[in-house]
Amino acid sequence: MRTYFTLNRYFIWMIIWINTLSNTNAQLYVNTINLEKITWELPVITGENIVENDRQDVRIVVLAHCDAPLEKKDFKVWVDGNIVLIDEASCDKNRFETNLKIDNNSDHTLYVTVTKGSTTKQTSTLTLTSFSKKRIALVVGNSEYQNSTSLQQRPVNDALDISKKLKSLNFEVITVVNVTKPQIEHAIREFSKKGQSCETALFFYAGHGIESEGINYLLPIEAKLDAPEDARFEAISLDFLLSEMRRFKTKINLVYLDACRNNPFRSWSRDIAARGFRAVERTPPTMKVYYATQPGDIASNGTGRNGVFTQAILENLRAGVDIEVLMREVTKTVYRLTNGTQTPWSAGSLIQEFKF
Repeated sequence: MRTYFTLNRYFIWMIIWINTLSNTNAQLYVNTINLEKITWELPVITGENIVENDRQDVRIVVLAHCDAPLEKKDFKVWVDGNIVLIDEASCDKNRFETNLKIDNNSDHTLYVTVTKGSTTKQTSTLTLTSFSKKRIALVVGNSEYQNSTSLQQRPVNDALDISKKLKSLNFEVITVVNVTKPQIEHAIREFSKKGQSCETALFFYAGHGIESEGINYLLPIEAKLDAPEDARFEAISLDFLLSEMRRFKTKINLVYLDACRNNPFRSWSRDIAARGFRAVERTPPTMKVYYATQPGDIASNGTGRNGVFTQAILENLRAGVDIEVLMREVTKTVYRLTNGTQTPWSAGSLIQEFKF
């Protein structure tokens, strides 16, 4: 009887030991699971803008490279170092999807972690960039000149395409094309009024531009200049526009000039017409002026829909791009498109970082 009890106890302990070993092996497998990495599918660009008003649904999608199936509970979403509770999410074939409510008051860092057993992996950190809800732009494009050489349709195309791009980047845009001097002045007045309450202001001009007696001028479509000095009466002084922008309470002022394309008046001597724009001097640390080409040079009018400088801007301008990075890429693109004959130029400096 005692022997039977001893044998039973022996078998019981064997069963417990086998079960324990089985559980240990199962746990060991989980602990050594092959979870290689987690990659972002959405968003894909660091610095991507938060594009709605106060709060927005930001769609995020991550893919975990793992040799075992994962569940929603295995994923954790972090915003600014804190775990965010997710109401609704899906996970199919280790692809995790959900929406986040993100406020637009500041930039946010975002990453996702996956934990399986004792193995934890993290995606690379992304930055969602808040945008100023007070961005204003004035965009002017003049092609159909009445008393000088036509620029075909490209400056108007430039203005319309830049306007569309800026609107997608949350600028309020005032767009005028093929305008006279009074019409440009009216648009500048509206721009000036709205600029008083904005954080960022941008001016873009495509069309004819000249320098006379040390002053840069933008030419309205009806301008009639028998000599360059007539610009004082017929054209818009760039200094006038810049002085208005200096009055803004904006932190960032950007000026883009796709001008100096060719000799606008055939009666002028070639020497005068080829001087192009003069570099702007003494800009405040809130303003930067970008030229299609170096001072004194002629900018290409392009062969496609847009002028070369504008084409380069459109190719490289995207949400979240830093202004310095953008212009470096624009310069490289222009240089490539013109086989090194045209190099964009800038004047001024910014003491504050700016991203579109």
